[in-house]
Amino acid sequence: MFENNYFNTQENTTAKSPFSVYAEENHKLILPEKRTSLDEIDFLLDKGYIGENEKLLLIITNNMCFATSRQLTQMFNLAGFNIDQAKTQSMLKKLKTKSFIKQVEFYNQSNESMKSSFRAYTLGQHGVGILYASQIKPKLQGYINAMSTSTIKKTLAVNQLIIAMLEYHSGSFETHSVVLNKDRTEDGFIIRPNAIVKNENEAYFVDCIRRDDGWKEEFADRLSRYNKVINDYDSLNYKFSKKPKLIVLAEDSKHCDEAKEFTYSYSDIEISYIDDISIYNNPQTVKFL
Repeated sequence: MFENNYFNTQENTTAKSPFSVYAEENHKLILPEKRTSLDEIDFLLDKGYIGENEKLLLIITNNMCFATSRQLTQMFNLAGFNIDQAKTQSMLKKLKTKSFIKQVEFYNQSNESMKSSFRAYTLGQHGVGILYASQIKPKLQGYINAMSTSTIKKTLAVNQLIIAMLEYHSGSFETHSVVLNKDRTEDGFIIRPNAIVKNENEAYFVDCIRRDDGWKEEFADRLSRYNKVINDYDSLNYKFSKKPKLIVLAEDSKHCDEAKEFTYSYSDIEISYIDDISIYNNPQTVKFL
């Protein structure tokens, strides 16, 4: 649960979403120079290497799956910790060196010197171990290098939306959870939203779309599934007190217009549209969802 305090509005603006998907874009892990043994980890833990802030950073990173240093700073502030981005980056550097955190870099496959201006972070091997020791289940499954770059970019875009929403309405969120009617999965009553956001008034499914190959066909299929699941909300594995709403998160306003062409026939569910650029340049946009 995150309270709506200490949120700092980004003063810079952008004309292009940092979480757009580009042609020939890929990602890779930036590994530490040397491997950290379990004996060294035990020694570091005995010496207090992981303090309260470091452990919270690991928990937040786990909840978000992937996050930028800016997003982690904002989540710290929403949780009531007055920490600036320089402090977050210092903790990330410290944790990355000992494989508590992994760093992900985006680059162009034709020219690896062309890199994104930001990095993403996720749990490392020993960060997973810390959570297991605290009886917290890691959310991210699978090998990061085997994931599509689009999947990681979608996660980062959704995080930006979640942070903006939590600034205006205290609430909770979950990412990468499967929502289903266990008796009707073969009929399409199953969907994995990019996120579920709840506050005291509403519940939202978030579906993030990027302009990658086949996105229109995939989006059309997912809309059909959302329609079934949302209209069957009182028979799902997740409990909702009222009918959830759907938020479609696109790259930009033109992308929103393209998405709307697919949603006109779904008049019995409430669908809102928002885009990365609007959120980045004016977080108050989320108040109108």
